[in-house]
Amino acid sequence: MRGNGFTLIELMVTIMVAAILLVLAMPSFLSSIHGQQVSSVLQNFEQDVAWVRGQAVSGVSPASLTLNTDCSWSVSIGTSTAAVEADHSMTTTQLAQDAPTIKCSGIPSGGLTLSFNTLGMVNSPGSTGIITFTPATGLSSSVEIFGSGVLVGNPQHAS
Repeated sequence: MRGNGFTLIELMVTIMVAAILLVLAMPSFLSSIHGQQVSSVLQNFEQDVAWVRGQAVSGVSPASLTLNTDCSWSVSIGTSTAAVEADHSMTTTQLAQDAPTIKCSGIPSGGLTLSFNTLGMVNSPGSTGIITFTPATGLSSSVEIFGSGVLVGNPQHAS
């Protein structure tokens, strides 16, 4: 007569099936996590550019944002305090915590500085173009910067 419960063989088979499913799902899971990290960094970048542009339109001068080749950025706004500028910047340390696998392309070797005038237009010649944020795995995200100061996310899909 068989008792109530599982045999050791049944338990081992169940654990093996679960392990195989986990191994198959892991790359997709990591890709999803890296994609979310890129989306988050890109969203922060777009918000900070909009904030700097808004400061310039409100009459604060100079108003600029510098995007570095490691995907970090810093903000410089007139005579504002370092704390205000830090709130709208992404340091290398923050980036390493938020999106450790992210890489950027489309940025000149010395970085990309977006200086805005009081009309919200980019003053810096050569600072327009497409910047691509790429995770270790998963899909890249791009943003196109126009001379008008407008950013368009994923420009290949824009109409």
